[in-house]
Amino acid sequence: MELVENIGEFIALNPLLAFTAVFFGGILSSANPCVIVTIPMIIGYVGGYAGNNKKKAFVYALGHCVLMLLAGTFIGVAQCFIRSKGISGFSYWTKKVSGAVITAVGVYVLFM
Repeated sequence: MELVENIGEFIALNPLLAFTAVFFGGILSSANPCVIVTIPMIIGYVGGYAGNNKKKAFVYALGHCVLMLLAGTFIGVAQCFIRSKGISGFSYWTKKVSGAVITAVGVYVLFM
């Protein structure tokens, strides 16, 4: 409990340093195998649709960032909602529907 109190004091006394640490921690945590394997796909998508137009490439990359931000926010809110309702795990049908949606999106992207 003492560590949590010390972290609280540190954040209160050094908000800019705490923000910087959290920012770089977020960047470090995004360097995981799930994210790294999508980098060639993102580069191919942005480069393929934008061509040599840097402004268009920026807009496509920004759109991808916004999409990932919204998806992560939605998943976080959904998780909080599920936990607040006391649901400990996903039901059988939730797993089946989630799997079907993910498969459908994958097939759509494959033939896009």
